[in-house]
Amino acid sequence: MSELVTSLLNHAADSLKSDWQALVTLALQLPNSQCDEAARSLSMRSKVGFDSVRRKLLAIQYASNNLGYTETEISEHGQEATLSRYQKEKRADKYVEQTWLRYKVSGSIRELFQQQVIRVAQVCDLPNAEAVFEWLIAQLRTSTDEELRHSVGESRAVSEAYPGQTKGQSGR
Repeated sequence: MSELVTSLLNHAADSLKSDWQALVTLALQLPNSQCDEAARSLSMRSKVGFDSVRRKLLAIQYASNNLGYTETEISEHGQEATLSRYQKEKRADKYVEQTWLRYKVSGSIRELFQQQVIRVAQVCDLPNAEAVFEWLIAQLRTSTDEELRHSVGESRAVSEAYPGQTKGQSGR
């Protein structure tokens, strides 16, 4: 590398470190309620995307408020490590957060499934749909692949023998 390129690289690195330090200082001075407003303002002034600036401010605040890092520690860890840790923690939070489970199925299958959820909850004295899903997952996890293939074969045989009916319904 030429001397000029090396000099420019060093200058750019120092500038990036300085920018990160300034962002850390700003984020730690902001009340949480002003984070969006500050991100919007900084985004317009710097021509950097709002979401990017906001995520950085929130990550810095998270590192300080939730992980107990000081301003110096956050600055020294750098942007990549701080954002990575923040994303990892947010992902873990979402893992336990309730969410909708969506699959596109016919109305009749949806109705049958809902009936079975209610039935399992009543028969097994389970308090809610999440408990039914936990039970169902446990049942599926303890089944071998062969048992699953066998049960699909049985349900297909019943469907073919009694079109339009489910296992357990009589033809009367």
